[in-house]
Amino acid sequence: MTTYQHLPLSQGGVRLLQLLPDPDPHDPQKPIQCRLFEHALLTSTSIHPFEALSYVWGSDDKDYTILIDDFEFRIGANLHAALLHLRDRFIERYMWIDAICINQDDNLEKGHQVQKMAQIYATANRVIVWLGQASLNGFTDRGMEEIRLASAQKDDWPDDTSDDERAGLPEGVLDITVRGLSVVQEVAAARQILIKCGSAELDGYAFSVGVKSLGNRISQERKDLYSLVSSLNGLIRDAIIRPRQHRHDPSGIPFSLSVRPLSELLDIFRSRKATNTVDKVYALLGMSSNDPGTVGLSADYNASWDAVSENVVGFCLSNQVTSIETRCGLDAMVIKAKGIIVGSAAYIRCHSPGPVLPINDHNGHGHFFLYHYPDDPGTYALSFTGQQNILAATQEGDLICLFQGSSYPSIIRPHHDYWSIIIAAIRPSGGWYPDRFQSDDAAPYELLLVWDWCYATYE
Repeated sequence: MTTYQHLPLSQGGVRLLQLLPDPDPHDPQKPIQCRLFEHALLTSTSIHPFEALSYVWGSDDKDYTILIDDFEFRIGANLHAALLHLRDRFIERYMWIDAICINQDDNLEKGHQVQKMAQIYATANRVIVWLGQASLNGFTDRGMEEIRLASAQKDDWPDDTSDDERAGLPEGVLDITVRGLSVVQEVAAARQILIKCGSAELDGYAFSVGVKSLGNRISQERKDLYSLVSSLNGLIRDAIIRPRQHRHDPSGIPFSLSVRPLSELLDIFRSRKATNTVDKVYALLGMSSNDPGTVGLSADYNASWDAVSENVVGFCLSNQVTSIETRCGLDAMVIKAKGIIVGSAAYIRCHSPGPVLPINDHNGHGHFFLYHYPDDPGTYALSFTGQQNILAATQEGDLICLFQGSSYPSIIRPHHDYWSIIIAAIRPSGGWYPDRFQSDDAAPYELLLVWDWCYATYE
């Protein structure tokens, strides 16, 4: 049978998938049949109602075949499992699925479509978050049920539950929350969310309420995980108040959800799994509240990772670094830059009205920091808003550094012969005066830095 070939898209157009019904929808022996058609998403005032699927691509292997307009089309195992669970007995479903609706063999089209993804997810009537197949040991099913019960503020423990289990985090909850960390832009744009894991499903708002209710136990089990979960959970919770977005902006300004500055988004989500390293950046562009296009940073799949990383560093870290080197096969950058050490992290705690990072003042510049603790004359606190991930990521002894050419301080960690970048940019809520460091002689240290995008503290 002939393989399906995508037809070229019209300017401003997107493809929608029609998933056809089957009397035995979950039977893997029954071929999945679909149709694919184009719709003018950006220029129309109305669009056929559709759902957008969010999922982890997984392995590059495409071992399964579906039929699109009676032509064969190869997909991966995780997407095939999702389609089996989504196929209905009686009615067709209209969906947007990136692996199918974007021609993955056309880098130019892929770049254009990725830049529209935030708008696509914002336009969808519902975003379905597929967390994968249920685990064979039943832990994920129990995890989904525990989150559902927590959302209803119930404590319906089975009779055979031990006291240790009652005190700790229920089995499966951690697995479910870790799987959910693969979703970023999708839930940031969504107006309605359905979370699915195997046959279990839960409304997105109920999921966020349940995870928040279990927050203390998640924090006790994995303190490093809780900050990331909290950030993502807030995006899921806010879906119910987001307006529908589908109209084209005649000014030509790229559509953005304006969630946070790109540097903050990268600090939180840069270690998320992605098939292609550049996707870690491109998936966040539609969420950025600042404009990365000012340094030429856009979804261009013909650009090398070296070129993309140079733009990322210039935009998020400093535009005056000495050199940038990427390592083949590793999602990491080796950077040489000049910077001044402002202080070191003393201890981490919360401070009203929000979280603060207390630091030991190295250079007598205490006026940079909003709070001074009278019981510790050498310690000041750098206040920041909305960056709770800083508290989880920072350790005592980490250093606060201002790189030459940067407007905001970074957090770096000393190693034997290099420094690792922990937080690219802290955005203080006030009281920060970087201008005095912008002269050429104000950055005495040449620093060898590693910005690692591989390591995830929650894995």
